[in-house]
Amino acid sequence: MATINDYVISPEALHEAAADLRDELGDISDLPSELVNTLANVYYRFFANLEHIRCGGNTRLLEAFLPKASSMHDAFKNYTVFNAQSIAAYENVKGMVVSARTVRTEEPEFYPYLITLILDMFKYNIDKAGSKTPIRRGIERKFKTVYEIQNLFELMQSASVNRMHQSDDGLVAVPIEEKIQDQREVALGLMRQNKFSEALPILLLLIENNSDDWSLYYMAGQCSYYTNKNSDALKLLYKALKLNQNEVHLLFTLGLVLQKDEAYEVAIKVLKKAISLAPSFFEAYNSLGLTYRKNGQFREALEWYSKAAEGILATVGDEVLKDKERCFRESIVDGNKSVDILPYVFERTHEMLRSDPTYAIIKNNMGVCLLELGDINAARKQFEESIQCIPDGYKYPDPFKHLELIG
Repeated sequence: MATINDYVISPEALHEAAADLRDELGDISDLPSELVNTLANVYYRFFANLEHIRCGGNTRLLEAFLPKASSMHDAFKNYTVFNAQSIAAYENVKGMVVSARTVRTEEPEFYPYLITLILDMFKYNIDKAGSKTPIRRGIERKFKTVYEIQNLFELMQSASVNRMHQSDDGLVAVPIEEKIQDQREVALGLMRQNKFSEALPILLLLIENNSDDWSLYYMAGQCSYYTNKNSDALKLLYKALKLNQNEVHLLFTLGLVLQKDEAYEVAIKVLKKAISLAPSFFEAYNSLGLTYRKNGQFREALEWYSKAAEGILATVGDEVLKDKERCFRESIVDGNKSVDILPYVFERTHEMLRSDPTYAIIKNNMGVCLLELGDINAARKQFEESIQCIPDGYKYPDPFKHLELIG
């Protein structure tokens, strides 16, 4: 079973709900997005409740839709209300949506009113909503708790991939590969917005349809890591690693998770392998240094931080020196030819180091290690250089705090 916001999502109930919703109401993308999600929840609640009954009362299937109860009596009462509401909603919502579509065509001025009424009835569960004015319902909305799973329709689309692919009735409008790719893009879009808890269940459902795709496990592992589910992240990332043992960013992420899990020795091995595959991936050097530091190995940490700083400086230097005309000037003094380094080299190097915070962070981390080793003067120099290389607009108070600490 997949989870979203720590609630269980049943793939079986999701398959059934998606198919039934499609059969009953067709393509619902013509409806407002808020209503689309509510419809998905109405149908899913009904089938999740059926599975709950089939499984002998597995209440985890319904946690997303039930208030937290302080006693068995309250839990039974909450479920009784939920059961009645979910059945009534499932039986009545189709007729309301059909009416709304008719009104949209024949009397469009009443369409917004009807959409709001449907939401008040099936999303906010306002009692006797049809007999109340919109103003009265609007007031009641403010006091209602909404029990819905966000982005549930997107999950349904993912869950329906296998079922659609198996149909022989022309149900597939796009090839299954494109359908899966669409949902991958949805998940990636959510990840770019840092909505990891919303992307995760989409990825877990895609994994059910394509269990040999390492990148799905990798992305799901990232989402688990960023939502503080380390044990889940480790399982997913190790599965990805089994399918692809030489992907640098996968190894890097696994190293971060192991570091957070305080499995420092294993994290060190994983991060060193990432570095061996990509010697210019300096973020991995920094993470390796941090892993050593967390493990109390300050000299080893300083060594890897220093390698990162030297590597970044060398890379920047190589790039700057490509423009030889602006970097060097030849002259003859007393009959001897000499080459002068022009100010552009230093100005451009400093500018490039300040274009990304990585160098500033590494120099600060070097200072921290030197402090731990008792070399205050050397640490001060690292903190000062870190401050000089912080990009404009980037908030990084650490080196300032360290300088203030040592005086």
